Amino acid sequence: MIIIWCLHVSYSSIGQYGGGAQHDVSLNMGSLLFQLVPFQSSSVKTGPFDLNYKYKRDNRAFVLGFGVTSTEFNVFAGSDTGYNLRIGYHKHTELSEKWSYYRGIDAIRSSRGFNRPIDSGSIYSTTGLGLPIGIQYHFNPYISVWTEGIFYLSVSSENIFGDFSPVQFLPPLTIHLSARL
Repeated sequence: MIIIWCLHVSYSSIGQYGGGAQHDVSLNMGSLLFQLVPFQSSSVKTGPFDLNYKYKRDNRAFVLGFGVTSTEFNVFAGSDTGYNLRIGYHKHTELSEKWSYYRGIDAIRSSRGFNRPIDSGSIYSTTGLGLPIGIQYHFNPYISVWTEGIFYLSVSSENIFGDFSPVQFLPPLTIHLSARL
């Protein structure tokens, strides 16, 4: 039901505005950045592979995201593979010519502690709602970088009464490079 609501709100609000549609695709570049730029700690957690698509019109966006993480070289081999699926609606606000921020609501399904990179050994699979808040820097009209933090309310499929916390804050551990198509 949440996914249907997000789609309905996204398409109905996008259709109300006359601006041209924009298609943005982004990849998490955090791991690459931490390999290229020397930091003091070699144990920096950067988050997993993550691909996002945004369909934007004016300041509103419909968002689809898919991520995979694994301790194995072959992502699809073994039980340590985790995934993350998200669908949502974001509203963007310009702060200046180069800077903008956004907030929204996402329906999220994840497994194997995907959304808890600090605790990568987690066995939790979760389903929930996220309230992302992100900041974006635009190099030009076609290329930008962004990061976001998410307040996440979820239900665990394995252990709801153990050490699982249903309310989490997921800090901005990823740096996405985004391209407008």
